[in-house]
Amino acid sequence: MKKIGLLYREKIIEKITNSWSQKEARIFVNFSKISAFNFNILRNTLRKEGSFIFVSRNSLITRALASFVKDSINNFIDGSTGVVFVNYDDIVKISKILFDFSKENEGFILKGAVLGDKQLSFDELEKISKLPSREVLIAQAVMGIASPLTGFVATLNNILLKFLYLVEEIKNKKSGNS
Repeated sequence: MKKIGLLYREKIIEKITNSWSQKEARIFVNFSKISAFNFNILRNTLRKEGSFIFVSRNSLITRALASFVKDSINNFIDGSTGVVFVNYDDIVKISKILFDFSKENEGFILKGAVLGDKQLSFDELEKISKLPSREVLIAQAVMGIASPLTGFVATLNNILLKFLYLVEEIKNKKSGNS
């Protein structure tokens, strides 16, 4: 019969590995000196966006991620470590939320991220957080596609209008001369 502590650790490792395989992006954070109230606000905000933060002992996180991560992520796992599990589509929105939270709470530090199989440093994660939202990017792409088409339609419309003005002037001249 296994001890309760061992069963508990196995469940935590199982939860981390399941979350790692279900979500495409993972952001590592340090949360020392954060009040429980502020941390719960962050948890609720992340939950509303379809993400969540998981906090555990560093040894359990390292053990759970040993099979997933080829490169060493030991620089991400030190101190009070939390892992935010994020869907790929929401990485920009969630990183903005985390950077805003870190500005308000000085003990909250973003360490880096793993996006798919690629590790991202703090600087790369900061660049991602400064990107426009997904909706804005889609709108910009649609405008980029629609703009030349709109210009083409306007040009064709001007040609037709000029032709109609010409026909109207000819009609007026002939009716005036007769």
